[in-house]
Parts: sequence; C-alpha cells; structure tokens
Amino acid sequence: MQPATILSLLALVGSGLCDWPAPGTVAHDSLNPVVDTLGPNGSVIKKFLPLLHIAHGSDGKVVGGHRHDWETSIVWFDSASVNSAIITGGACSGHGKFKLTSSPQINSNNVKVEYYTQGGLDHELQFTNTVGRTYWIWDWDAMEPIVKGALNKGDFKKANCPFNDNHFETNMRAAYV
Repeated sequence: MQPATILSLLALVGSGLCDWPAPGTVAHDSLNPVVDTLGPNGSVIKKFLPLLHIAHGSDGKVVGGHRHDWETSIVWFDSASVNSAIITGGACSGHGKFKLTSSPQINSNNVKVEYYTQGGLDHELQFTNTVGRTYWIWDWDAMEPIVKGALNKGDFKKANCPFNDNHFETNMRAAYV
C-alpha cells in the first residue's frame, strides 16, 4: 500500500469520527451504580431507608479538603417486624464521632439526613428538615464474599469503613441511643 493511500484511509476514518455526536452528560445525582442488594431483613431496611440531602458537594468542583471519607447514619427501631417497627432514635457521624438523637427528623418512615461541609475541610452528616432522596442499598448480609473481603482488608488510611467487620460493633455501641 502506498503512503498516500494510507493517509487517505486515515483521513476517511478521521472524518467519520468527526461526525459522531458529542458524548452526553449524566447528572451526578442520577447515578445508581448498583441494584439494591438486600438480606433477610431487607423489607425493614427498605422501610426505614434514609432520605439523603447533599447540601454541599457532588458538583465535581474540588477546591480543597479531600475527596473521600466514610460517613454514617444509623437508624434505630424497636422491632424487626416491618409492620410494627417504629423509629426510636438515630445517629449521624462526623469526625469519627456520632451525634445522637431519640427524635430524628423524619418524613413518613424515613429519617432526613444531610451531608454538608463547612470551609471545605469539615464535612459530616446531620439530621435535617430538608427532604433528600433515597440511594441504593447494599446490605452487608447480602454482599458477595469478595466485596466484604475488599472492604475488610482495604487500606482507606484514616477513612475507616464504618460497617466492615473491623468497625461495625464499635460504631453500633458509639451510636446507640
């Protein structure tokens, strides 16, 4: 093949690529990367799923602070029966500690939780009057062993995975209302 022929083919292919539409934009808050994965108490978990409002963040603009951490909201209820359980308290994490309440703000059966930042460095969860949205559930009891292993053995530096085997019981005790 002659060099001119090769360049002509490349030009033809290149011109075809130029006609492709620009890639679309996906709204960050519309992504749900996993399907709800629920274990034996899935119906109770789903009933009390927190409504998360993200007050600051998720816009892709990082000016300072850090891009990852683990924050936790815990909902306490009085029964494992989906028909009779009621919320008895809640806890939200920030800086390795929990803010506890026996009366978290709720909407129907769902606690209203807000992720917020102050000054770019401080970020945590708090209960709020603002209604957020639900996100996917990935129940620890229903996770594949390889996923649990990664979360148990992963090196998250100072950002400890709050629900893995290494931290779950300690966090439950600290968040008990």
